[in-house]
Amino acid sequence: MSKGSAGKVAATASLVIDGLEKAPGSSAAAIAEATGLGRSTVTRKLAELEKVGLASRTPGEREAGVRTPDLWKLVKKAAGSRGSKASAGNAPSGTAKASGPKGRSASARESDQSGPRLQRGELGRLVRDYLDTHPGPHSPSEIASDLQRSAGAVANALVRLVDETEALLIQVSPKRYQSTEEQLRRRSNASDK
Repeated sequence: MSKGSAGKVAATASLVIDGLEKAPGSSAAAIAEATGLGRSTVTRKLAELEKVGLASRTPGEREAGVRTPDLWKLVKKAAGSRGSKASAGNAPSGTAKASGPKGRSASARESDQSGPRLQRGELGRLVRDYLDTHPGPHSPSEIASDLQRSAGAVANALVRLVDETEALLIQVSPKRYQSTEEQLRRRSNASDK
């Protein structure tokens, strides 16, 4: 893991710890809302904190046939240690305090593996631009790797782009996509010959 990645992981863990300190007994969704992180990121960090003994989970119960969310809290330190709460220094990969909107620094707004968090519709624009600037058909995983994004999210964006006629599904199995602009260029070049 690079230094930059370790810093992002540390900042994310710090935000989750801060969220637990401010609202013990909260669900992962509530902590995600309070910190501005994604729910899946918070859930993963909580599991890591639980594994190293810094957080504890109270499993959700069944109410009217529906399972309530698990509730989380920080684990108190052993007697004789300074402070009553788990220190950020014991968190996985270390931690760095964050500040800014919703208590988040610029590096904390970046997810662990996929670059900065995107606004609504931004991934679709990135994928469309990629197809427009990279000739030839591409698989969702190839595009995801180049953009450093989730292959599933890129595949979903490609389906939307096809529905909006901004991309073409060139091959069904395995799926390969290409820009409609490139398709038009190919057709015009073929007719010019």
